[in-house]
Amino acid sequence: MTRRTALMGCAALLAAGCRAEAREAPPKRAVSAWPVGIAGLDQLPAVTPAAVYVATSSGEVYALHPRTGAARWRTRVPDEPGAAAIAWQSTPLPVGDLLVVGNGRGRPAFDSDNPSQVVALRASDGRVAWTADVDDYAHELLAADGLILCRTNSTLYAVDPASGRQRWRWPSGDLRAMSLAGRTVLVTERLPQGEQVVAVEARTGRRSWTARFPTVFVDWVYASGDLLVLAGYPVPGERAYALAVLAAGTGKKVWSRAPDQVSGFAAVSGGVLYTADRTRLRALSVAGGSEAWSLPLPEPAVNPMIAVDDDTVFCAMPVRRANGLYPLRALRKGDGRIRWTCDLRGAATVLTRVVPGIVHVQMSEGGRDSVVALDARGGEELWSARIDDAGQLIFGNGLLYVFGQHLIALDPATGTRL
Repeated sequence: MTRRTALMGCAALLAAGCRAEAREAPPKRAVSAWPVGIAGLDQLPAVTPAAVYVATSSGEVYALHPRTGAARWRTRVPDEPGAAAIAWQSTPLPVGDLLVVGNGRGRPAFDSDNPSQVVALRASDGRVAWTADVDDYAHELLAADGLILCRTNSTLYAVDPASGRQRWRWPSGDLRAMSLAGRTVLVTERLPQGEQVVAVEARTGRRSWTARFPTVFVDWVYASGDLLVLAGYPVPGERAYALAVLAAGTGKKVWSRAPDQVSGFAAVSGGVLYTADRTRLRALSVAGGSEAWSLPLPEPAVNPMIAVDDDTVFCAMPVRRANGLYPLRALRKGDGRIRWTCDLRGAATVLTRVVPGIVHVQMSEGGRDSVVALDARGGEELWSARIDDAGQLIFGNGLLYVFGQHLIALDPATGTRL
């Protein structure tokens, strides 16, 4: 989708020195550039104390001032003569004094000798430190055990962050996702029927174990101590979902079940999995699968949004009640009893509990998006901000960044735009 490119704000101006007898002028505040409107904002930004880094689908990378949104630098890796245009594919990855981004031009077989790349930029000024060719679109980047890991559609690469030299390469067939559990990389690989999760040692690229799931596609994986919790939805022709816990060191199943549905949203906290099947929200022991408590859903087969606090589980139901509003419930973590219930004007699309005392909800109301802050103790609305095309909520530097068609920074306590 084509989006307008907003002019980036200027840097802070300092008051010039005055004559000794003159009163010193106070420094002027930096001009805010929020909301930042940059074309091609398709990937999540990386938020650090030094900058907010944004990579666009057209191959540009920006370093934005974390509080004003003003551009500190902007760069683009030059396209080689005759090469297909660069299209960035990954969220920027800060590693030490570098910013690493994966781009994509397509497979060399399709685009002659124009491979995709992993590109390291100097975080201070955006200049290219090194590039490393990869065989296909560089979708995901992780930093693990002193290396940079890159997943393409077909291969997992490990690159030395100091030089860009390839340390190892793990070829496979159809890689769908990767995540990190300690020093182990978990790669989801598509099979002719179903999928498998492969554990690869980050330092050496050696395969540790493989867990096959021939009847489901893996939807999500969470780490919980030395256990892995995962769920999958059925492949065509199958009906049962999968919910399983594996030993992280061996991949062996600790327990599993085949429910009639598993929610696409879940949370793991304190050795307990909070998720939903077709009829109920359930709190399950990760270690053994026993149920601590459950709560009926207002309608079958809904996908509630779930967030967990120290002693509370927050659950937003995407079901419109008779009053035209959508319920959000706060439940006691130990027994599932309802602490409070409030009604939202729209269906929640993001629910997060990061700032002490506040629950932030992103919701869609009649085709328009809003961010709402609720008091975590009683559910009272603290503030609401209408934000068009909001996609994700990201916390950092004491701010709430709303990422979507634009990038906006808010005070999480008041909702004030910076």
